[in-house]
Amino acid sequence: MPTVNRRVASVGLLVGVLLVSGLLLWLGAVEDSQTADEATYVVSGLSYWRTGDWRLNVEHPPLLKLLFGLPLVAAGVPFTPDASDWAGASQWDIVPKALFGSAAPGHELLVSARVVNIVLTLALVLVAAILANKTWGQRAAILAVVLVAFEPNVLANGHLATTDIGYTLAMLSSILTFGWWLERWTWTRLVAAAAAFGLALLTRFNAVSLIVILPLLYAIARLTAGEQVRLSPRQAVSAILLFAVVSFIVIWAGYGFEFRVLDQVQDQSARQLLESLGRFGRWMQSVPLPAASYVSGFLWQIVHNQAGQPAYLFGQASQTGWWYYFPAAMLVKLTLGSLLLAALSLWVARWRRPGSAGRVFSGWYVGTALIGLLLLALPSRLNLGVRYVLPSIVLLMVLAAGVVRARWRWPRIGVGVVIALTFWHVASVVRLTPTFLPYANEAFGGPSKLYRHLIDSNLDWGQDLVRVRRYLAAHGLTDYYFRSFTTAPAAAYGLREIDIPTDDQVVTRPVTNVVVVGQSYLYYPGQRLEWLKRLKPSATIGHATNLYDLPSPAAD
Repeated sequence: MPTVNRRVASVGLLVGVLLVSGLLLWLGAVEDSQTADEATYVVSGLSYWRTGDWRLNVEHPPLLKLLFGLPLVAAGVPFTPDASDWAGASQWDIVPKALFGSAAPGHELLVSARVVNIVLTLALVLVAAILANKTWGQRAAILAVVLVAFEPNVLANGHLATTDIGYTLAMLSSILTFGWWLERWTWTRLVAAAAAFGLALLTRFNAVSLIVILPLLYAIARLTAGEQVRLSPRQAVSAILLFAVVSFIVIWAGYGFEFRVLDQVQDQSARQLLESLGRFGRWMQSVPLPAASYVSGFLWQIVHNQAGQPAYLFGQASQTGWWYYFPAAMLVKLTLGSLLLAALSLWVARWRRPGSAGRVFSGWYVGTALIGLLLLALPSRLNLGVRYVLPSIVLLMVLAAGVVRARWRWPRIGVGVVIALTFWHVASVVRLTPTFLPYANEAFGGPSKLYRHLIDSNLDWGQDLVRVRRYLAAHGLTDYYFRSFTTAPAAAYGLREIDIPTDDQVVTRPVTNVVVVGQSYLYYPGQRLEWLKRLKPSATIGHATNLYDLPSPAAD
């Protein structure tokens, strides 16, 4: 095929994949109800624009929340919290009133914020394609586009107004621009790499892992590209200083050049940690700090990670999680097609060194970033979902795209295998439209058996309220108990939230009507609903919400 025609075909395929993926993301955005964290991010962003105050949701940097808040600002949504709630930075009281208490329908406002994340998701697909192109070539870039655009965890999080996609985009952009700078030293490229690093730090606090990852990438590039990327001591010091200065300016600008003393209310967790540091900690609390909210949020995350949070894996519960949680979750939540493609790509790497001599970008470069980020996530006590390692998942798709470099003994069979596995990858997630969140691969029983292995944002994050309302209306069910794993007011979606009797209560008060419960709520540690777990659901809504029709006492 002539070069021009090949390029036209590649562009056409890219556009087609982005359009289909965008459509799937849009369907998910419209059909899914508010999940646990979304409203907090959206309303926090609105509050930042309206007040210039960063007190809401200090535990996460503001960049993505500012983006999510923009559609609400454009729609003229006001932000007028109760004075007492605002003084106490009580986000759980402020958020539902702001989103669902305005004149505009709350779900429509949420969808408008989700559109921002859809755009970020499509941008992530393009960045992954650029990285694959630099690493493996054009054919690999096309395969990477398909793998990332239809990756179930990308689709699951790409239509929600949460920070996971934006964080992943920023991490890959930093890894890409850093390699771009290593290819050829220029001040323009260095400033771009430093700015990308700073922007990543403004998306999620765990982006600080780049402080470890980027030097590792330099080391691996030295091995694969040789003297081409060797930095003199002077260049190394200049790069480190520029990274520090530019990232500091980016972070401080992200907080509106805030300069204040840590507050007793909104910085309570940070102050508690600083108290344990003695004289230095007390000094830190007494002087104005640039971007004090960033310092406060970072320290809040340290306290939160130390305490842990109830987690669930393969039917077991833990407050502090498991070191192997994220690799195990990836095995459950990635498609078998993509896992097999990645395995084939690694098999090819056994016989042929990834990348070409003298090149910065190689399979070793991508693999180092992937494994490094995953290893740094293992000690985390916050085992709340595979979304925490989404950058590693996308990098795995880029690595899997390297299978196109294989030199097959029987080329037609090899190409056929790659096409078949890619089709399997796409089909296994498209068939779930628009319920992407509870995806699990066939080896673990699919979505219907996911509750046996994982819950929380892997399965049920409160996304089924619209579907529950439709089901109840279609079947004329008006008398029911209902609980879901969400912070959204049930009334906003035409439902009534009524507590389900616990194990001790059901003995004296048998349940004889309908029970609707999200699977994450049902299996969340400490819920005391063993009586309900023993029963077989009459129906499952959206793969993640159980409905029990109990015409006779459940205790019987």
